[in-house]
Amino acid sequence: MFDVGIFTNESEISHVYETNIQGVGIRVSEVYGEIRNERLTEFGRWQSVSWVKAELVKTEGEAQSGSLNSGLIMRWDAGDGPNSALTLPVMKVFLSGGNVTALACSLQSGTSLAFPMGNVPADEFNRTGTVSNTTRTTNLKLDCDQDANVNIRLNGKQNPDTADNSVLALTDEENAATGIGIQLLYNNEPLKINEMLNLNKSAGGPESYPITARYIQTKDVIHAGKANAIATLDVTYQ
Repeated sequence: MFDVGIFTNESEISHVYETNIQGVGIRVSEVYGEIRNERLTEFGRWQSVSWVKAELVKTEGEAQSGSLNSGLIMRWDAGDGPNSALTLPVMKVFLSGGNVTALACSLQSGTSLAFPMGNVPADEFNRTGTVSNTTRTTNLKLDCDQDANVNIRLNGKQNPDTADNSVLALTDEENAATGIGIQLLYNNEPLKINEMLNLNKSAGGPESYPITARYIQTKDVIHAGKANAIATLDVTYQ
């Protein structure tokens, strides 16, 4: 039979137990060999284990930093059940400790990015899918720990005039323009609504990511007016 050691609270993930660090679990498994968790093994049957693997598993949306408790994490016994004089220890696996560091980023460019497009002449557009020559670029500025994987996701209302999920709808306001939408770009590629984009693995320290806004024609005919949009950029790091 085998049993867990110092970590006994099961997480919502199968075979993963909570550690003393919030959001971090542990899973212990056999790599070579077989352990059968049975009360009685027939005479002449063999059980053997050559390697045991311990894995740390993220169990929550945000894992914390901390030092792992040390101690017994798995015990394998053979005999007549727990607390029996005929039960003898076969293998014990100990965790000697370790540290978990949660990588993080902090926002340096404020909680909002503005793209003042100004007045864009209608003759910049001539057919559906045409994009404006007028663009505006604003930098998303972060300060990240080294090796943090930085991702962004665009959240907003898709323009109903097109199936292109990179085109944002204009805000519903008086005297609003029609026949156009707005795109946000990174590295000259439009950001897709509700799709995660990996920016980079941070070298550590200040990082700057240029985000560009432009208009795109969505109908055959454009009517001039106010052309504003609101969206959210979710920044995540791992």
